[in-house]
Amino acid sequence: MSKKLTTKMIRDALQEAGRGTYEEMDEQAFKEALLREDLGLDSLDLEEIIFYLESDRGFSFEQEELANCQTVGDLIAIAHPK
Repeated sequence: MSKKLTTKMIRDALQEAGRGTYEEMDEQAFKEALLREDLGLDSLDLEEIIFYLESDRGFSFEQEELANCQTVGDLIAIAHPK
């Protein structure tokens, strides 16, 4: 059974980066949230979150896929277990 990235893991990464957890958003709204516009993340925030997910949660991401990633759901879809 392969490990999957969850919205809880992303919320944890956001909290670790000092960005809050967006608990007021239900699961579906959070998955559809735009990383930059809805969550207000800039490129440094995204790098910090990706670093956390890679180093602490054991996922990897392809740079080409990250460049096209716009929503939380996109991020979940492109996460690869290490």
